Amino acid sequence: PLTGEGRTYPSFADMTRITRHWRDIYTPGVPIGLTERGATSHTSLILVALHNANNVGAAWMAAFMNQMLIEGIDRAIYLVTTDLRRQKEGKWQDVWGWPALFTNPKVHGTHPKAAYHVFTMLSRMAPQRVEAMNPGATVGCLASRDTATGRLTVLVWNFGYRIDEFGPGAELG
Repeated sequence: PLTGEGRTYPSFADMTRITRHWRDIYTPGVPIGLTERGATSHTSLILVALHNANNVGAAWMAAFMNQMLIEGIDRAIYLVTTDLRRQKEGKWQDVWGWPALFTNPKVHGTHPKAAYHVFTMLSRMAPQRVEAMNPGATVGCLASRDTATGRLTVLVWNFGYRIDEFGPGAELG
């Protein structure tokens, strides 16, 4: 959960506030970095984990990147580049990797997944962020302006989906 609808764990916003609080007490000014994230904590090849690789995961990733900006995260790393694989009965198969950016080239060939496309769109945005209003409960957006050309770029997503930690999700949009 990004802002407070959590069940087992605190929301990302709460965890960031707690981290910032203790950082400011013990190591003021040290950047906050993030190393792992995904629409769901599941990474095996089960249906609940699929959200990491599909359109729901892409919309979640866009919302999460926006929340990182709001929360003041200084650095982030995307950990998994390709699906993992293993050989079983002489054939390669996926083992783990829904959160990967690409399918494994030895199993399905290299194909970008949904999160990769979010990163591609974000990389095309100018460095100056422009405040964007949230036009609805499930619609989010990021906007940037290129000061040299005056070009405005806007990334809009609809994240109207509740990702359940243990069961099927629900469309809310």
